[in-house]
Amino acid sequence: MSNEHGRDYWDLYSGPLGPGVLASNRIMSEVSRGLAAAANNLLAKALRALDEDNEPRATSLIDRASQLPFDEHEQIRPGWWYAHLMLHAIITDVLEGSEDEGWLEAVCEVWDATPAVALDLATILWGYRLEHRLSANELRRVNQRVRQIDYQTLYHQDMAAGGDREVVVIRQVLDAVRAYERAINADPAP
Repeated sequence: MSNEHGRDYWDLYSGPLGPGVLASNRIMSEVSRGLAAAANNLLAKALRALDEDNEPRATSLIDRASQLPFDEHEQIRPGWWYAHLMLHAIITDVLEGSEDEGWLEAVCEVWDATPAVALDLATILWGYRLEHRLSANELRRVNQRVRQIDYQTLYHQDMAAGGDREVVVIRQVLDAVRAYERAINADPAP
């Protein structure tokens, strides 16, 4: 496999530093898996605490997730990233099991009620444009929503978060997960 300049990517691994590169990637991926497991564990517990109206416990768990070190291998802040993945997973599960636009109605409801997670929702919707067969109406609605986002400002604000700002961002995303669950489980109006 080579790039446009003809360089073979496998040269990185076959040269004198090759075994070191491979070993480094294995070690770093283990660290990444550990950070992922820690973030997922803390965030799942935080969601349960929120469901049980145990605000102090939820806040403590979210704070701990925000303090996980930056993942150098994946280039992510684990607390924020895995909160985003929780939101992505629940929306994806509903979309893939849906035969109508209920999944998108719920996304729009959450977006309108929680504008702070607009970047997360827009990122998820943009990916769906490429990964899923959406109806023409769903595509129109997704495009309309995604065009509302000032990506540069929001992305840099969220990715550089850290500290107190990251706690707020994670909490907003977890609130969006819960709001999406409520919206999708709500009885349709008669």
